[in-house]
Amino acid sequence: RQYRILGKGGFGEVCACQVRATGKMYACKKLEKKRIKKRKGEAMALNEKQILEKVNSRFVVSLAYAYETKDALCLVLTIMNGGDLKFHIYNMGNPGFEDERVVFYAAEICCGLQHLHQEGIVYR
Repeated sequence: RQYRILGKGGFGEVCACQVRATGKMYACKKLEKKRIKKRKGEAMALNEKQILEKVNSRFVVSLAYAYETKDALCLVLTIMNGGDLKFHIYNMGNPGFEDERVVFYAAEICCGLQHLHQEGIVYR
């Protein structure tokens, strides 16, 4: 089952989804084949899938499943509940954070980046 759109990117959109059999929630990133081909992003899409398969951290989404339809490549990812950082900065009271919260989020981001670097992955 597919639910609301969580975000949009250069090759498609990410929506919340649920496995009917288990009820478990995921984020499904649909990469539209036409957009991938138009922007010559085949290698990038394959690289993203391989990296997501490799990741195993509480601080970075990882790949649960991958499949393709006639029109899209679909990456089913672990879902991070609570929204993204931008949402919290602008939609949770006054814009910005208290210092303690900044330190907490910065530590989580550092833990995620450290895991990626240990796996030989450089983010952007």
